Amino acid sequence: MKFSATLALLASAISFSACAMPPVVPQVGGPCSYESKMIGATVSVVRGDDIDLVDEDGVTFYQRATSFPEPVEVGQYYLFQKNYIVRGTCTPYNFLLIGAPPKAAVLEDSE
Repeated sequence: MKFSATLALLASAISFSACAMPPVVPQVGGPCSYESKMIGATVSVVRGDDIDLVDEDGVTFYQRATSFPEPVEVGQYYLFQKNYIVRGTCTPYNFLLIGAPPKAAVLEDSE
């Protein structure tokens, strides 16, 4: 008798705890597909280890100062590979630092 009462109590506890569980939320993520393009971005803010940049599309993003090969100053221009999502629900875009544009390209733009 004690076994069946314990079993009934255990079954009740399990069924009540199942009601209290949070609803299942669909997982956000892959599989995702990205397309890439080369873009330029200008440093807009230097804040300690965070560097804010604005790309050619007007998107503001940040990079860690350790991503850059040299100290960064406001107004500097860098090339990035911008990966933007075309399928899935992952990060909409991300940026990979390619480097500063070649010196000849900078001189041509300033003339």
